[in-house]
Amino acid sequence: MPSSRQYKALGFTTLIALLTIYYISSGASSAQSSAFYLRTVESLNTATSNAARQSVLEEERAHADRVERLRKEHDVATEQQQQNKAAAKVAAEIPDEKEKPVAGRRTTAKKDGKVVTHIPAEGDNGVAKVGNVEPKKSPAVHQSEVETEDEHAIEERLNSILKQGPIVVFSKSYCPYSKKAKNILQNVYTITPAPYVVELDQEPHGQALQDALLKLTGRRTVPNILINGKSIGGGDEVAALHAEGKLVSKVTSMGGKRVTGVVVNEKAAGQGGHVKREFKA
Repeated sequence: MPSSRQYKALGFTTLIALLTIYYISSGASSAQSSAFYLRTVESLNTATSNAARQSVLEEERAHADRVERLRKEHDVATEQQQQNKAAAKVAAEIPDEKEKPVAGRRTTAKKDGKVVTHIPAEGDNGVAKVGNVEPKKSPAVHQSEVETEDEHAIEERLNSILKQGPIVVFSKSYCPYSKKAKNILQNVYTITPAPYVVELDQEPHGQALQDALLKLTGRRTVPNILINGKSIGGGDEVAALHAEGKLVSKVTSMGGKRVTGVVVNEKAAGQGGHVKREFKA
């Protein structure tokens, strides 16, 4: 049977253990409830919140700057086009000074009160002629003039197409890639104003328009999707933007104020498992 001394030692050891456990537990709880601990936790939470808020603000600011830059580029291009048209109109209204032939010597309108003499043109010897006496142009000169007129006509046709809306789809009716791009832009999304589609295989000068698009965008194949005159690629590129959920932001950022609404149709987009996204100006 244990002696009283052993009982005292056991009791003393138990008391010390209880006091140690109490001290450790009370110290931990008091540390967590202390003012220093609370201030430290609050500072960490505030720093994390401020960093997240700053990141969001920087992203929004970058997006706004990108939209503003595209808008300014569009405004500058529009103003330049208007200035070119005005200059062409003024040049067309100014009459050319005609030269009057006089027996081997031609005179122009007065220039500083002097008569200016010129060497007669080829085939003009100063002798009056009867019948069709207009000098024949060389084939090379004639061909150059025809090509210049054709290029000008194609340029005017391309400009008239680009004025139809902010989004223009150059397509071919039988092309499967064109069909894919048109389905996304016309059925999966409702874009206001609607994309303007040009079927190059049904255009009288479709081949020439493709050559002009190569010079303008660096892309000759179809489909060729342009937003405010800038190409975003073809069917594969549009499908990738749609799959990544970036097509709405691409259209709104490049379209600027000319695009007033972009809505994803739930039924069409649901087949691909995409979440509905909507933009309205």
